[in-house]
Amino acid sequence: MEEVLRGVGREDSSVSGQAVSQADVTANLASGLHWLHFSAPVETAFEADTGAQRSRRLFFQEIPALLLFEMLVIVDASAVPDIVPTAVILRLGVMNVIGLVTMWMLWRNPPPILREGLPTFVLVVQSAILLALVALSDSPFRGHYHVGMLLVVMFGVMVQRIRFWYMVVGSIATLVLFTVAGVMFSGLHPIELQGTMSVMFVATLFSMMAGYALEHDERLSWLRSQNERLRSERFEEMSAIDPLTGLGNRRALDAMLATLSISGTPDKTLAVAIADIDHFKAYNDAFGHVAGDDCLRRVAGRLVGEARKHGDHVFRFGGEEFVILLADADTDAALLTCERMRGAVEAAAVPHVAPHPDAVVTISIGVSVVPRSRVQNADSLIFEADAALYEAKSHGRNQVWALPFKPEGFSPRERDGAVA
Repeated sequence: MEEVLRGVGREDSSVSGQAVSQADVTANLASGLHWLHFSAPVETAFEADTGAQRSRRLFFQEIPALLLFEMLVIVDASAVPDIVPTAVILRLGVMNVIGLVTMWMLWRNPPPILREGLPTFVLVVQSAILLALVALSDSPFRGHYHVGMLLVVMFGVMVQRIRFWYMVVGSIATLVLFTVAGVMFSGLHPIELQGTMSVMFVATLFSMMAGYALEHDERLSWLRSQNERLRSERFEEMSAIDPLTGLGNRRALDAMLATLSISGTPDKTLAVAIADIDHFKAYNDAFGHVAGDDCLRRVAGRLVGEARKHGDHVFRFGGEEFVILLADADTDAALLTCERMRGAVEAAAVPHVAPHPDAVVTISIGVSVVPRSRVQNADSLIFEADAALYEAKSHGRNQVWALPFKPEGFSPRERDGAVA
């Protein structure tokens, strides 16, 4: 939640940029990825993270695949010399058209079904061309020519690393073409054919096992990297939270100011308020530190409860002080919001002993309004609001004071001493 990550008063939304949750990642890690597929949200994140890069890689790998297939026309001249013109048409004509269309589509980063299906289709077409050459030729050397289909499968698995299930479909299609070519057109002796087909089947099986392992490792590596990223983000998130109140701490305040300094327009304003629990030391002395911690939590809840839904951010600044940021608020709006906060704390009627036995816990608030252009660091902003807080305390506490708005900046009065 943004409230937790950034110390925001009333905003309740998911963390920006987080594609998957820790629970999703943990569940997928526990599944073992035996079917090489993540759950829906994780699969979507995986594709969003890796899809474009994978499309580019497949695009460039199609280039050597086509070139090597075309260069084999040299082998055709000696192995199947009776159909060289046909081989040229199939290799340099049909295959090039299909390959170039595939490359054009890959460059456009298509959906996964096309990104993986198109290269698989290209490999099947290459195997079909080899089958055609074997079927059309009468050369005595054509018998072992279709073994080149094995190279097609190995290229798809080892080099292109086409997703496993797509490659399973492509490999089955290639095995069917290989069997048809061997049985019907190769002219091989049955013993030779049996040996050739055994090698093809076993090599394809081994290739599929390798393809499964490659994709499994790729997915597992990505999933583990996401797990580490989420853990790191969670650590960063927790390091910006005050554990007692659940509000953002000084680190979260600095991060918020850095965000505000680069957002909005220079003519916008930012109201900064410091709320301090009156006579808090006396409260701790009278009721103990456990009750003091509970008092801090209750005051924090009241401040957050009275914050505007958008633009108000509450932080614990240390001890019994809280910093409130009111984005795009002028002095009147800031005073109105802070007065609601002060009244809410008083209305909670938390018993106190100071300044008299029937007292309740109250807060004093100092407000300063500055242009957005001056939002650079917490120290200068808080110094001005602190001067207003001094006025609120020195005039009797349990009230809200605001310093005059100075567009060009000003130097607040130096305090002679702190007022508790």
